[in-house]
Amino acid sequence: MSQFNYSTSPNLTILEDPDEPDYDYSVRGVADSYWQTDSTVEPKPVLKYGTYALKEGKDYTITYKTDASGTKGTMTIKGKGIFAGVNKTVHYKIKPADSMKRLYNPNSGEHFYTSSEYEKSSLVRLGWRDESVGWTSPKTSNSPVYRLYNPNAGDHHYTKNASEKDMLVSRGWRYEGVAFYSNDDQKNGVPIYRQYNPNAKSGAHNYTSNRAEHDRLVRLGWRDEGIAWYGVDTTK
Repeated sequence: MSQFNYSTSPNLTILEDPDEPDYDYSVRGVADSYWQTDSTVEPKPVLKYGTYALKEGKDYTITYKTDASGTKGTMTIKGKGIFAGVNKTVHYKIKPADSMKRLYNPNSGEHFYTSSEYEKSSLVRLGWRDESVGWTSPKTSNSPVYRLYNPNAGDHHYTKNASEKDMLVSRGWRYEGVAFYSNDDQKNGVPIYRQYNPNAKSGAHNYTSNRAEHDRLVRLGWRDEGIAWYGVDTTK
């Protein structure tokens, strides 16, 4: 009967016989942490025995479990067939995130951004166009993004600059609280670009994670106002 040694490292060693050479059984492709929005986090690892790529269902099964806090995930891999008895448990962190819905008002030209499904649905019923997800933001961080409303022009403004927020409030804008959060990890974050239309009376600012959209608007005369904040990369 085969003997198996394994540890918490990504590599498992199968001992076919104590007197025979070791064979590497590798588990790869599982990160230390994952961002979670609306779907369940279920990482798909790559398992190899030498040069042979194990097939899920045939050579192994995977089960997933999330703890009560929703911040820790566990993947249990169980070998089948000739790999029966080789079991691996992998732990990873789950980082809550929000899908930022993007809507467009064809009458005013304003874009609106919200993490609230209820708010999105309410605006769609009022005639706003659902433009899907603009980016993904962390559920919380040390960098809040503030939302303000201009009662005269009827549009909204978003900024993580507290001084800009205070300046707009002093000029009559209504402070509507923290809208969402910016990613503190800028190195691995997704930049959200800000553009300004000097000719617009409403919807003068646009925010996008799409560099091509940003560049197109700048070519059309919008002013490049740099990176407003950072979203999260859900592929990492």
